[in-house]
Amino acid sequence: MAKSCIVVLFIFIAVLASHGIVELEASHHVYRNLRTARLTAPANQPYRTGYHFQPPKNWINGLMVYKGLYHLFYQYNPQGAVWGHIVWAHSTSKDFVNWVQAPTPLRSAQGTGMWDCPDFYPVPLRGRNGVDNSLNVPSVKHVLKVSLDDTKHDFYTIGSYDRSRDVYVPDKGSVENDSGLRYDYGKYYASKTFLDSIKNRRVLCGWLNESSSVADDIKKGWAGVHAIPRQIWLDKSGKQLIQWRLPSKLLKRGSVVEVSGVTASQADVDISFEITGFEKAEMLNPSWTNLSSYAAERIDHSIVESFGGGGKACISARVYPTLAINNDAHLYVFNNGSQAVKIAKLNAWSMNKAKIN
Repeated sequence: MAKSCIVVLFIFIAVLASHGIVELEASHHVYRNLRTARLTAPANQPYRTGYHFQPPKNWINGLMVYKGLYHLFYQYNPQGAVWGHIVWAHSTSKDFVNWVQAPTPLRSAQGTGMWDCPDFYPVPLRGRNGVDNSLNVPSVKHVLKVSLDDTKHDFYTIGSYDRSRDVYVPDKGSVENDSGLRYDYGKYYASKTFLDSIKNRRVLCGWLNESSSVADDIKKGWAGVHAIPRQIWLDKSGKQLIQWRLPSKLLKRGSVVEVSGVTASQADVDISFEITGFEKAEMLNPSWTNLSSYAAERIDHSIVESFGGGGKACISARVYPTLAINNDAHLYVFNNGSQAVKIAKLNAWSMNKAKIN
């Protein structure tokens, strides 16, 4: 029987924040006269991904299934690494991991244009299965998603759809700050979902736009990556969506180290780690080739409090494990990144039960 575990999340974002690195938003400015003449070989570029979808070169920005193949259609600029000269490019896959390029199906023409990033689909009130868009019964809710061009973020609301009147009403509390809930609190934009009829699930695919400057995008010869597809379903509360990456036996993971002798469901963890390999990246300060950070975790059954960068970035989360409970919970340290991380110091203690009331 597989062991249950509580995964400790260490906040690497705090490292960047503590050094004053400012995120640069990607631009949608149209470059009509750009041509990419020469490109650096992708294999020699440290920023290109290993298993995220992206074409060999230039700028990219949904998905459907037909006769056993997954078809990905996406915005693509065949002439450069910026937005402009857009065509609808096309690739196919059998497993969401390996992709084959298909002929470009649609090209732009003079006097036409479209900007469209909404999504509207049903989700069942119970369970993780996907349902067809035509289903409109009391046992489903509907999700309306929009990609806002001014913020480059995806927002959604959950509500009820009256097909006879063609009226959608978001649930109370679903709209926040004149927008809605967010799919992702990072660089995730222009997403779409589709019903995967092969495995009866709703799949979400989004675009990870660049944080680098336009000049850097042109220099490296490409811009934009697709996120790993995620299965999406409605939380039991009915108030938000749950997302999880699609499993794949084709992607092997690195080793995992267990921290033994600790009651992971009720623990205090301090960790100092060093990040190397920054000499491969272009930093705002060239002296930042070896960075260190200090993080702490407080785990108390259904509460996880994370403190990164010595307390400069904090995240508190509520978790409700069904397997990792009491002595069945285990504490692990792992690194799924592409660069090595050295743990300079790690201390973990089991916490005693307090006397309350």
